[in-house]
Amino acid sequence: MQRTEPTGFLYGTRTNLPTSAYQLTTSNYTFSDPQQPSPYAYSNYGNTQMITYMPFSGVESNAQRYSLWWYDYPSSPHYEWDDVGIYMSIDALPTKLDPSKSVPYFKLASGEVFNPTPASEMMSSRTYDILKASTKHSAIFVGKENPVWPIDHPLNPDHRSPLIYMGVRNRQYGNVDNMVAKQYSFESMAIDNLILTTRRIEVIAAGNFNVRNNSGHLGLEAHAANAITVGAVDAITRKITTYNSTYSLYCKKGIGNCKDGNNVWEGSKKPEIYNYSHFYFDNQSNNNYPSEQKRVYKDKSTGIDYTYNPYYDGSEAAAAYTAGMIANLLAANPFYRWHPEVVKALLLSSGDININTPYPNENPVTTKIPSYRSVVFDKDHNEVFHESRYWLGEISKLYTHSTSNGKKEIRFCVKRPTDKTNFSAAIAWLSSGFDIDDVHRVPQDFDLFVYENSTSNVNNIDVNHPLTSSEDGMNAYEKISFTSNANYLVFRILLWTDRTPSTSEHIDQMALGFDVAGL
Repeated sequence: MQRTEPTGFLYGTRTNLPTSAYQLTTSNYTFSDPQQPSPYAYSNYGNTQMITYMPFSGVESNAQRYSLWWYDYPSSPHYEWDDVGIYMSIDALPTKLDPSKSVPYFKLASGEVFNPTPASEMMSSRTYDILKASTKHSAIFVGKENPVWPIDHPLNPDHRSPLIYMGVRNRQYGNVDNMVAKQYSFESMAIDNLILTTRRIEVIAAGNFNVRNNSGHLGLEAHAANAITVGAVDAITRKITTYNSTYSLYCKKGIGNCKDGNNVWEGSKKPEIYNYSHFYFDNQSNNNYPSEQKRVYKDKSTGIDYTYNPYYDGSEAAAAYTAGMIANLLAANPFYRWHPEVVKALLLSSGDININTPYPNENPVTTKIPSYRSVVFDKDHNEVFHESRYWLGEISKLYTHSTSNGKKEIRFCVKRPTDKTNFSAAIAWLSSGFDIDDVHRVPQDFDLFVYENSTSNVNNIDVNHPLTSSEDGMNAYEKISFTSNANYLVFRILLWTDRTPSTSEHIDQMALGFDVAGL
């Protein structure tokens, strides 16, 4: 498809200028000894521990991006790239860490006024840098979206192109330490409704809870069941950083009514995905990367210095890096556009890089990191096998079989590629935020089963003896991993429970995605 430049929007550039409340200075930073105390408080390291950061080229090497020959040569006859619009929900406009450069973006609301702090400006700038460095062709749109503005997303005003297929949220809404902050919130409910209504893929940083006095909770938006919530892994040690949270809580009395921490259900486990943190851009390895500099903000009223070194740390970096992978997937394979439920399933099944033990807190959703090799592919790229499907609409018209006690299920088969024996499969589904608040949990509970078969006959299986299954009752997704040499894999998706309120407009509806990956 021919690239289309964005038109009709307010085009902005942001240079490395001080804000009214701060005096800004920059200086060259030497990367010969890339060690620096983390900006976050690591409970098991202490505040003075020196932490090593990896050059971004090393992160890319870990992600095996070099194996995607067509990624670096998109002019080949196999594929032509198409721009992907990415919406950044921000509290400050992005800047470059190189003061001689400006940042191009598209601002959807000309009247928005930002009051940035050093922290919010750096968070926005780092997110922007990672997106531009990790995506082949992307158009960055920015706005405050507090939390769901404008309502006509993902289609841009007047349907101009490129379309906004995804959003990235690195904001720390509700930077507070109390029991309510550990629970599903109005902010996360709004995100769930946005995703269900507009089909926009939302990638959200899990949050760095040690910043909030070691309280151990997600950022308020990160509780959203429909979103892809991303935690951080140290790029050098490949261990999950200790500031990641691993759970969400739903109040049985309704949002905001369980301030004492009682009367709560355990909610959908978060984060679903982990990706790299603790890296910097080594501009010597690639001229397209920014020549990064240390930035010092001096508060004009207090004289206090706030120093930010050019390191990419925390779950914000991991979320932006994951969003870059997804943007490339959407560019290379248009099938996944408008399908957040399929993209989440694909990310869950695509992990191919081991996360090292020990795991903090409790076992994570996945012990694998997704790579470019496993996530980004086109129809001619068969190094990693993927087959994805989705079901949208009335359950009564989409199910294929019923159990002996009347439960609805979907059965289908996948022919096993002859060169693949190791597989991961996942399903994910979308829910109304209003329904989650009404029933105090994810309303629908689907279970995933896989069977080996010599033929494509989906009726020729012993339903009581699957090869493996996932039957968790709390999450908005299920994942399985298995080995098989069978000719066919028969998958069975069982609707175990549907608690959708009878008054809901989504009664007897499903928005379900599936992916199986052969690695």
